[in-house]
Amino acid sequence: MRRFLALLMVLAMVTVATGCGGDDSSSEDFGSPSDSDDDGGDDGGNDGSAGAFDLDFGGSDDEDLSNEDVIEVIQQFWEDNAADFDSDYEPIPDERIGAVPGDQTLVCQGFDITPDQVAMNAFAAPCPEGLTVAWDPALIDDTLTGLFGGAGPAVVFAHEWGHVMQFQSGVLDITGQGIGDPPSVLTENQADCLSGAWVAEQVDEGFGPFSDPSALDNSIGAMLYVRDQPGSDPNAALAHGSGFDRVRAFQDGYEGGVDYCYGYIEDPPFIDESLFSENDVATGGNLPFDEVTDLVVQDLDDFFSQNVDGFEGPGDPFDTVPEDELQALHAEVGDGAVATVFGMLWAERAQAAAGDDVDGEGPLLQRACLVGSWLGDILQDQRDGEVERESGVSLSPGDLDETILTFLKLTEDAMAGSGVAFEALADMRLGVFGGIEDCRLGE
Repeated sequence: MRRFLALLMVLAMVTVATGCGGDDSSSEDFGSPSDSDDDGGDDGGNDGSAGAFDLDFGGSDDEDLSNEDVIEVIQQFWEDNAADFDSDYEPIPDERIGAVPGDQTLVCQGFDITPDQVAMNAFAAPCPEGLTVAWDPALIDDTLTGLFGGAGPAVVFAHEWGHVMQFQSGVLDITGQGIGDPPSVLTENQADCLSGAWVAEQVDEGFGPFSDPSALDNSIGAMLYVRDQPGSDPNAALAHGSGFDRVRAFQDGYEGGVDYCYGYIEDPPFIDESLFSENDVATGGNLPFDEVTDLVVQDLDDFFSQNVDGFEGPGDPFDTVPEDELQALHAEVGDGAVATVFGMLWAERAQAAAGDDVDGEGPLLQRACLVGSWLGDILQDQRDGEVERESGVSLSPGDLDETILTFLKLTEDAMAGSGVAFEALADMRLGVFGGIEDCRLGE
């Protein structure tokens, strides 16, 4: 039993414990590659750590499924679906695909691609010799597989083939000069969306790791692993998006398919990634535990009292939530963890006030939506520049990432067979963008 099991039960995620972002160091050599880097820098990069703590879902599923097997399925997907991206698809030949170092030498602009150029990275590059997909086996075969099972490498490969389709369709400049390319954060989100569209088909067909529902939770974990660091510049040349952005894009593709992802360029999605304020730089975007608990309690009381008839808050949340465990989670994840855990408590009281059921998976997903509606309300105030919240609470860059991380962290014991975090996060996103009305409270 893990130390956060009591919090897990508060969230009611389970009843029994069941036991690509970043900086591209090779861009000057290869023109304009698009990558999923695990070793980012300050310019739209990430630290490859999914926060300052460990997300280890494990899994050695489909040990006999090679990278080549996964890539073959991805290429077949695009032969079947390129028309939905307003394009034809020309398969990438085997000699233009591979690990570095690997069994073959990959050449770009007449020079061998070296291990240091692809270290802890994966990218698609428009080399004069032909479109090329390369990766570091330390990232793909060791890190991602070790953390997220077969789903980890698969979603990264699918992301890179999203870039392949962008090059082949003209979304990205095939000459590698980047002339007229859309912003990096948008093309990276579109590639994440296309990765989600591929995963949806694999889930339907029971392919490889996606025959297990837990692979969807692992996919979300992989998206977070390659996010930009909180506070990164969304306008940076190599920006990939916050964890919330990348998860949203992935789930957009999973739900909407290739055709929906194609529309990203003409109708860009909401981008959560933003720069830290001066105060955020000093604090890392996180308030002290005692301060954030007071603000969150006040704002949750105000929000649900204004939106739910007959609402009564739960009073002192520490009558239900073990304070020491929440303090530990706050230290590990950030103040978004407090907002998530308390938000689920207040959401349950909102369900009770509305006469809704509070037990079972359906009510759980509704609570996730209600938490999202509250966070979305705060976010909307900030975007409108009309923050009138008596509590003074606001969202810092990375707070929505921390909500996602909290759902994943507290359901880690359930990863072996649930997939519940993927569904809860989809409903949380519904609340963020649709508001409390879309949570269907009292219906």
